[in-house]
Amino acid sequence: MEAEKVTITDNKEAGVYELWVDGQTAAGLLYNEAGTRVTILATAVFPKFRGKGIAGNLLGGVLDLLRAEGRTATLTCPFATAFVHSHPQYADVVDPTFPGNARSGHGRIH
Repeated sequence: MEAEKVTITDNKEAGVYELWVDGQTAAGLLYNEAGTRVTILATAVFPKFRGKGIAGNLLGGVLDLLRAEGRTATLTCPFATAFVHSHPQYADVVDPTFPGNARSGHGRIH
């Protein structure tokens, strides 16, 4: 994705963070909000963009955004759980009261 333009947008109406590559939707992260806490429900990558690290780029970008906004995340998505376990720099974004699956470490990458 070196020369490609990558952006992350928040489609609040749909409850989806979207990652765009050169004007095309490449991936989405489904979420729910409860005050300052965001529950990450699922991630999906369109087939032509799979195998390029897109899901990790989207999740890392969303977690960076939540941190910058002073918000926390509850992880119910298995990919998000596995991602945070393999990227401990995001552990501070996980909600301490409602971590979701974050404590289990049983998330798997699809």
